[in-house]
Amino acid sequence: MKPASALGMRSNRPLTEFACTHLGFFLTGHYEGTGQRSKGNTSIVYDIKEDVQAFKVLLYDEKILEVIMTNWKAQSVKVGFTSCFDDEGKPTTTTIERLNGLLDRLGSYRIIPENIRVFRDPSQGVAYIGSGDNKVAVGEKYTQAVMITPIGISHTQEAA
Repeated sequence: MKPASALGMRSNRPLTEFACTHLGFFLTGHYEGTGQRSKGNTSIVYDIKEDVQAFKVLLYDEKILEVIMTNWKAQSVKVGFTSCFDDEGKPTTTTIERLNGLLDRLGSYRIIPENIRVFRDPSQGVAYIGSGDNKVAVGEKYTQAVMITPIGISHTQEAA
């Protein structure tokens, strides 16, 4: 069963909105087969098969988001941070902006919990992904990819 629509959505920069719009097309079943679309430094790749559907977003040809679905039910969401970091080893402003738009859109479609974001903590000099106290440090010296459990998937199902 395909998600019907997203609720309130944030305003994004044009290339982030490009990726978010195509994520919405994917989540609502507007794609068939395999394809790729690119604009500026951002590309999306989709692969729709009968039982398995995959969607990726690339920034500078590096994967920053991958959504895998089985029969249109989210099975995994993987977030990456590219090999480009700022002078302090944190994800770049562009990477953070692109990911936050995509994470917001996934939350709006109820694929992942709402309010998951990539954010910087200036007091600690670290970037995180998460919400509130449920967060993971990310960057050059920390985690460079994070799996987010989709809504409706338990940890026991995910491990199976």
